[in-house]
Amino acid sequence: MPIDAPEIIYVDEDTESVGCDGGGGALGHPLVYYTFGSSRSVTCGYCDREFVRGTPPADGAPIEIHQTTDR
Repeated sequence: MPIDAPEIIYVDEDTESVGCDGGGGALGHPLVYYTFGSSRSVTCGYCDREFVRGTPPADGAPIEIHQTTDR
């Protein structure tokens, strides 16, 4: 059975932190907050959602995310 890719959520370029509850209501996870710092993206440690500062790429354009270990 194939595994779905984690959801990528784009936020405003000026966003400093994001909160994630898994988005599944009762099936989600505890609300956690992540700070971007100098990173362009952060990943939720519970559900692997990727939060990216900036606008989504045009259709067909590759997505470049440079992962850091800051959480």
